[in-house]
Amino acid sequence: MRISTEMAKAINDQISYEASSANAYISIGSWCERTGYDGSAAFFFEQAAEENGHMLKLIHYLNGVEAEAIIPAIEKPPGSFESLESTFQFGLKSEQTVTKAIYDLVDMAEKEKDRSTYSFLQ
Repeated sequence: MRISTEMAKAINDQISYEASSANAYISIGSWCERTGYDGSAAFFFEQAAEENGHMLKLIHYLNGVEAEAIIPAIEKPPGSFESLESTFQFGLKSEQTVTKAIYDLVDMAEKEKDRSTYSFLQ
């Protein structure tokens, strides 16, 4: 089964969002660990693993539908933060961006009547 070129591009964009988000969470976790917020560090490292898992699922899906999964270059995330609260604000903003992009993919799959991708995204 194949998906549209537009859908493959949108999923590759999502791979990039997931990778950037994972990288940001690692950076936040590292800052928390250096600053002595060990519980928050563990939380952010866990979030990074979750985002990485999402990225890998998307890559496997594209491979399975014979589309090219593009592994993105990632911008360097911030390495220091003003406060613990600012790390959670940064993480929340990242999560909202990634979630909106997923919703947009679901809408796109619906519009294209791409039931396979729609089902995968559920």
